[in-house]
Amino acid sequence: MMCRREECLLMTSAKDLLSLVDKTEDNIKLIEQVSSTFISPVLNEWRYAVRHVLTAFVNSDQSGVDAQKAESHLKRAYFDSCDIILDCQLDTLSKIHKKCLGYAETVRSVVPDYPAWLEAMRDAQRLHREAQKKHDSERVLAFDSLTPTIQNLDGILDKMSFHAEEIAAAVRRARTNTWLTTIAKVAGIIVAAMAILKAIWVVIGRIFA
Repeated sequence: MMCRREECLLMTSAKDLLSLVDKTEDNIKLIEQVSSTFISPVLNEWRYAVRHVLTAFVNSDQSGVDAQKAESHLKRAYFDSCDIILDCQLDTLSKIHKKCLGYAETVRSVVPDYPAWLEAMRDAQRLHREAQKKHDSERVLAFDSLTPTIQNLDGILDKMSFHAEEIAAAVRRARTNTWLTTIAKVAGIIVAAMAILKAIWVVIGRIFA
């Protein structure tokens, strides 16, 4: 039978585990918006955690060991869920950015916050790398601190999606104008070159006349 101190420790641990479950579940809802196939790694960790929790209840002699293993798997599930969300968000935003490469001012004419969004992407990459370097309880706190970043990127993706057609049209017009300007310059160079050649032939003709 557990003493009062062990009951308190188990209760505290249970609250921590439930917190990890809640935060991971929130992340899964975001992951589902991208693709349900990305959920598998997180669900696998949850499956292992559930097995250890049940084993702890059935086998009291090994309850401490199984509780630690359950906590380890739940942390892994939480970390994986954060990794997956940020990787998907940053990958999507990176692909959008590549399509707009060289036309930042054009995109900015549609969405004035575009430069700030690019800065938010760089900050998210940096914060994610720093969080991954942490260990134990510091790692949990570091990943907790990524929540505002994830929410911010989610908002940016919503806005980019809302303005997607408008941005694409603006970039197409800008590209067309660039090509027309380039063609006009090349045509001007060709005309100038032809005029020079014509003048040279006139001079040569006079010399040998």
